[in-house]
Amino acid sequence: MADRDEGVLRSRKCTFGTPGPRGCYRPDPSSRQRDLATNPDLVRKHGEKMRGAVKLDWIVTKSRKHMQDSSPTYHAQCYCGAVKLQAEGKPLLQGYCHCSTCRQRSAAPMIGYTIWSEASVKITDGPDLLNRFPQPDRPEASKWMSCQVCGCAIGTHITTRGMIDILIGAFRDFPFQPQAHLNYGDAIIRMADGLPKYRNMPGQSGGSDELMPE
Repeated sequence: MADRDEGVLRSRKCTFGTPGPRGCYRPDPSSRQRDLATNPDLVRKHGEKMRGAVKLDWIVTKSRKHMQDSSPTYHAQCYCGAVKLQAEGKPLLQGYCHCSTCRQRSAAPMIGYTIWSEASVKITDGPDLLNRFPQPDRPEASKWMSCQVCGCAIGTHITTRGMIDILIGAFRDFPFQPQAHLNYGDAIIRMADGLPKYRNMPGQSGGSDELMPE
């Protein structure tokens, strides 16, 4: 009897496991992990806890990939369409500016601005048709951008800060949500919209940080 039992035990031995009590095969842990990774039926038998963990890991992975792939892209252009730009993600700042420089270069009572990092903006059409005119009082720091064909103002390249201002009127699909009014001390029209109104600029931008009533 002992010899027969020994034979059973030997016949049930496997490279990846060890015999258990009464000759029952006992797999080693690494073999079990490989089976779980490759055999869906085994995972189901392993219980709801294992299935839940696998499903949760899949959802987290898919959610992260979706977040990486779903960064919004917005489109801007000049009036005639010869120059087109794309801006990806969210702007660093957005709002209104009432300074005399912005009014004069846009021939408007104020401008709506959106400030983006250089890396977020691409010129997709007409890069050779984009004028970059140095701002007279800050020629090294700021270049006004406009179309050579129709003359339409598009924005400003703030070279010293690595930023690009795209005028809100150049966008075709951007959901403008202004945050504040800048240089409201120079305003020629008043706007009772409840937004903060800086006499010149916020303190973090080198201004006085002084707010004005509407």
